Amino acid sequence: MKSLWTPEAEGELDKIVARLNAFSEGSGDRFADRLYERVKNLEQSPFLGRRVPEFESAFLRELIHRGYRVFYEAFPDRIEIFAIRHGRQSVPVDDGD
Repeated sequence: MKSLWTPEAEGELDKIVARLNAFSEGSGDRFADRLYERVKNLEQSPFLGRRVPEFESAFLRELIHRGYRVFYEAFPDRIEIFAIRHGRQSVPVDDGD
């Protein structure tokens, strides 16, 4: 099983990394490295993360990583990371656009 990142999720991670690196040099890079390791673990155990409490689907899940919620969907052949939000931000919702 592979893990795939949507362009939106990659962009969100890039912004987080830049913000953390601006605060403390290298901290954003370390954040991303550890997050990528955790996502890699999902390839072996896709239901490692918890169900997203705001939704009823068993396939929409999240990892909590240093105060950020990493949202993903488990498919039979892949894990798709579709959003990253700080715990204080709203949950991503597909509005059909």
